[in-house]
Amino acid sequence: MYRELRDRTYKSGTLLCLVVKGTVRREVFDSAFRGRMVHHLYYNYVSPMFWRLSGG
Repeated sequence: MYRELRDRTYKSGTLLCLVVKGTVRREVFDSAFRGRMVHHLYYNYVSPMFWRLSGG
């Protein structure tokens, strides 16, 4: 996965769509483990930039 990200050849997988029935019905989308890892890596990389911009 490191090489795929480095070489920009990483492709996200398919999403699983779940319908949660509670007081309100809603759709929840879930990605595979690899996709969640990439989401966390991206968030950890980008979020400090937004905190600096917001002054927080």
